[in-house]
Amino acid sequence: MAVLSSSPPTLPLNTMVHMLTIKLTSSNYLLWRNQFIPLLASQELFGYLDGSITAPSPMITASDGTPKSNPAYTSWLHTDQTLLSLLYSSLTEESMSEVLGFRHSHEAWHALEVSFSHRSKTRELQLKDELQLTHRGSQSIAEFSRTFKGLCDQLAAIGRPIDDTDKVHWYLRALGPDYKIFSTTMMSQLPLPSFAEIVPKALSHEIFEQSISHSSSNSAYFVQQTSKVAGHKQVKHRSSASPTPFSNSKSSSNSSVHCQLCDKEGHSAKRCWSFLKLKKKQSANLAEAFSACSIQDFNDSEWFPDSGATSHMTSDTEGMDQPAVYSGNDRVMVGNGQSLAISHTGSISSLVPSSPLLLSNVLVVPGIKKNRISISQLTKDNNCCVTFSSSGFTIQDRVTRVVLGVGRCENGLYVLDRRHHALVSTTSSPRASVRLWHTRLGHPHYRTVASLSKLGSISCSNKLVNNDSKICVGCKLGKSHRLPFSLNNERCAMPFDRLHCDLWGPSPVSSFNGYRYYAVFIDDCTRFSWIFPLKHKSDFFDNFINLQRFIETQFFAKIKSFQCDGGTEFTNNKFRSHLHSCGIDLRLACPYTPSQNGIAERKHRHVTETGLTLMFHARVPLSLWVEAFSTAVFLINRLPSPSLAGKTPYELLFGKQPNYSMLRTFGCLCFPYLRDYSPNKLSPKSPPCVFLGYSTLHKGFRCLDRKTHRVYVSRHVQFYEHTFPYNGDSVQNLPSNIDYIHFSESQECVSSSSNVSTSDSLPSPSFSNSLCLPCNDIPHLSSTSSPGPQVPLDEDSLLDSVVTDSTTPSPVSSSPRVTTSSHPMITKGKAGIFKPRSYHAMNISSSSQLFQKNDTWVLVPRPQHHNVVGCRWIFKTKLHSDGSIERHKARLVAQGFSQVHGLDFGDTFNPVVRPATVRIILSLAVTSGWRLHQLDVKNAFLHGFLNEEVYMEQPPGYTDPQFPQHVCRLKRALYGLKQAPRAWFHRFSSLLLKLGFHSSQADSSLFVYHSSLGTVYLLLYVDDMIITGSTPSLVHTFITRLSNEFSMKDLGDLHYFLGVEVQANEKGLFLSQTKYALDLLQRASMIDAKPISTPFVVRQHLSAKRTLFSDPTLFRSLAGALQYITITKPDLSFSVNSICQFMHAPTEDHFRALKRILRYVKGTAHHGLQLHKQSTRDLLGYSDADWAGCPNTRRSTTGYAIFFGANLISWSSKKQSTVSRSSAEAEYRSLAVATADIA
Repeated sequence: MAVLSSSPPTLPLNTMVHMLTIKLTSSNYLLWRNQFIPLLASQELFGYLDGSITAPSPMITASDGTPKSNPAYTSWLHTDQTLLSLLYSSLTEESMSEVLGFRHSHEAWHALEVSFSHRSKTRELQLKDELQLTHRGSQSIAEFSRTFKGLCDQLAAIGRPIDDTDKVHWYLRALGPDYKIFSTTMMSQLPLPSFAEIVPKALSHEIFEQSISHSSSNSAYFVQQTSKVAGHKQVKHRSSASPTPFSNSKSSSNSSVHCQLCDKEGHSAKRCWSFLKLKKKQSANLAEAFSACSIQDFNDSEWFPDSGATSHMTSDTEGMDQPAVYSGNDRVMVGNGQSLAISHTGSISSLVPSSPLLLSNVLVVPGIKKNRISISQLTKDNNCCVTFSSSGFTIQDRVTRVVLGVGRCENGLYVLDRRHHALVSTTSSPRASVRLWHTRLGHPHYRTVASLSKLGSISCSNKLVNNDSKICVGCKLGKSHRLPFSLNNERCAMPFDRLHCDLWGPSPVSSFNGYRYYAVFIDDCTRFSWIFPLKHKSDFFDNFINLQRFIETQFFAKIKSFQCDGGTEFTNNKFRSHLHSCGIDLRLACPYTPSQNGIAERKHRHVTETGLTLMFHARVPLSLWVEAFSTAVFLINRLPSPSLAGKTPYELLFGKQPNYSMLRTFGCLCFPYLRDYSPNKLSPKSPPCVFLGYSTLHKGFRCLDRKTHRVYVSRHVQFYEHTFPYNGDSVQNLPSNIDYIHFSESQECVSSSSNVSTSDSLPSPSFSNSLCLPCNDIPHLSSTSSPGPQVPLDEDSLLDSVVTDSTTPSPVSSSPRVTTSSHPMITKGKAGIFKPRSYHAMNISSSSQLFQKNDTWVLVPRPQHHNVVGCRWIFKTKLHSDGSIERHKARLVAQGFSQVHGLDFGDTFNPVVRPATVRIILSLAVTSGWRLHQLDVKNAFLHGFLNEEVYMEQPPGYTDPQFPQHVCRLKRALYGLKQAPRAWFHRFSSLLLKLGFHSSQADSSLFVYHSSLGTVYLLLYVDDMIITGSTPSLVHTFITRLSNEFSMKDLGDLHYFLGVEVQANEKGLFLSQTKYALDLLQRASMIDAKPISTPFVVRQHLSAKRTLFSDPTLFRSLAGALQYITITKPDLSFSVNSICQFMHAPTEDHFRALKRILRYVKGTAHHGLQLHKQSTRDLLGYSDADWAGCPNTRRSTTGYAIFFGANLISWSSKKQSTVSRSSAEAEYRSLAVATADIA
């Protein structure tokens, strides 16, 4: 294809933009395309879109042989980018997402063709279906014709016009059975009428049918209806021999006389009993006096006021303004019973010279003898009053009392004097209505017109109040605006009752990690904010789930309502379904009304202004906007706010003042201590870096090395807050006063998250730099959070100082470790490598052999642009149910907190067996006499295969001497990896499915095998299993097959499973949690407490309006532990559920109730749940509910218990999610929950 030179468009870009009036949507692609192509073809530019005009080479060779830029390519690129901008300007926000990321116009054009061409075909089929299936129904012919033609026009707009013959055929068929004769007549005509001819004929046919069936009544005088007159039926077909209503002729028989008014036999209309009553009720009756006098003495041009008429009436059109032919069917019945036809309608404005009097809706009745003026219509149209006297009458303006017209009284009749000149001068400002002055003055507000009227500048003919309520269409079309928003200072009383959210972006500059958006969440009560950087809008849902889980875990609170705008990331079915399942109320702002989401919108401004200020002050690149905005949110949460009465969001959420001593200037020069990262002993210990904010995983600072583009996290950093590397400041000649940061144990933890890399290619920012908790609420993730101990010189004392009798030794740091030893030699202690005890060393050795046997990883060179996770050894002592030592374990754990979603892990969900499922299988086994086996998989997670590319540092103490700088590329899962549980479950479940098992639909961790050989049930909870079945040999066969595939340990009969002790007795099985209960009492320092016989005070109702408890963390820890003890203690369900409802803000009363439960546990520690072997297999359920038992929310509490024969297998006590309006409703809700659990 030839390469053509290009030139800028003939027309300017803004001119072409205005010529494209149609924006591309999902349904008008062909229409949009048809307007786009002629415009570009006229400018000879369409070749850029279809690809016929290709790009020249960017570089050409000069005469001297050196390469130089090609002017033709520059011109081509200028035109191409202009067309791309023109293309973008004609797209809606919905269609803009289809072309994001394309650099040239022909790429965007091709993408739109691929995306929208199939949609046009779908739209065509949809419109044709609607056209063929549409029916007139109850619509009028005009309404139906508009609807039908609209569908045809839409098909024509997308380039698929309907043939006129098909259009006529479908139209006639859709008219329905009422128009069967009409449709048949039209179809029989040759040639067939066109659609344009058919529609007027259908309208005429409809009018003809209506004229036959009935006539409506809206004329000035009594209108004779063809269907009814004052409730009486009218005869449609009169006999020629019948007498007229007022005829004196009589019939020979009264029974043959037919009344035309009441439609009854035996009397004429003249003698009808309702005749006089009808005359009184007619809507435009002539005055009795007028019909009784002689009117021959008056001219035909005279006008007579009539208080009994509802409309004006004249006999001809002389003097009327633009009379119009009357097309209705109404007629006027006068006093003698005669029916007169109406020929025209119109208005008269020159009735009285120099007077603004106006007669509107004047009926022209040729058969009438004199002209009538309706008093009611005159006073209504002109805002005037009429005063009658014995000599005549006067018409005056009601406001100004100016005389508008006069009349005389002759022979008892009032006649308008048309020769009288009104007192209004045409040379001065005329008296006009408020509406007219409103239009003359350029449509100002009516209050402005009122001001001018009060000053005497204008004279209005009516009151302002009467016109103020009238609608001025021009004002609505031209001056419509948004209604003002009232100031709302109300805030939620409790944290997380309402969460505000909005998305910002796309950023014109992507961050180093490819982020283009961010989501901000604001708690309505405390105004505490969280920020999540996003690569795509679709990533919002996963980040919301992370925040929701964080709030529920760390604050023991539930999100009650969610306020946002109408973006697709909030209104899609997936997000709405999740909110509905969680009981979260979704509150959306109206379209194009961002003020209804004002808190989030204002927070956007605060975050961006603060972040940009940080960036511009430090002159950092725009690609670091994620770091700046995250730091901005971190700081905003610690700044006092006037809306919070001078308090900070941090203080309101955590109940204590934030620590400001560790804050430093963003973007300044810093020197982190990185001795352990140095390649050799002669390398610098601390390279110059740029301070990028505060780590969300460590108690340290994030420092960017500009040379290597790596981000280091260190707690030992020297700051130079007046020097900014990106500002061109030299590192030489730095000031002598340095700022050295050293964290203490009492200082706050910066935050907690799961998206940060301590040493990686720049950068992997945290999803929330503001997910902050007090330091005592978050366990330290690294030993760098406290000063290093004094390092002993010999290995034995080193062993004692590091590995104590505790089950978990000090962790091996993945961050630079600084000790207080001044010895320059690098020792094992400084490197974080310690000599373990002998039994731990043996376990480490056996684990290493297992890694080699399973081919868990392979050593590869360190990748340049990939995340590398750390690892460490974890030592644990497993105990029996009686507290004795079962075995010592050494486990290599990967530091999965540094993994990056989408890079080295994806889905992480892993099902575990429900407690109710365990109780059902145990009950089934004990009633059937089956043996229960317990199995344990050794190093279960190591059996899972990884689908992602994951790299890990070599294990401490086991570095390959030949490849010390290599890293491990994992083939199998390791403990600590985010996807490890899911990988193990997938491997194990796949094997069971091959063996013939199938997963239960009610619980994915229950596997069932059923055949002619017998039935086998297997329960899986991570690496612990329970297996039972009807045939012992079949059970052992499966145990053998599993042992051949995995390294397993047969623990024999079931005795201790997930903290539950299982004891066989003569009645069956007894389940208890004695050891767990005693450990809980020991932890609560209540092991010596005095027992009590009941866990809860009778009729006690806990309230939230009391003195707050001083240590809410202790309350939440103990209440959460009590939740687990209800697995075998259904008697604690109600009491534990009652106190757990106040985890967000526990009071002293709540803690006293918790201690009462612990005293009850002390007396019932050896109690448990008995499963009887003498039992049926019938399911029996009980449910109950109180009504409005909660004094705080007036909600009811649901309680139910499900029995499998005589064995209790499931129970619950939970507050209902909504308020019940009656006790019956509360009971019904409880019954529904119990039924759902059974099902």
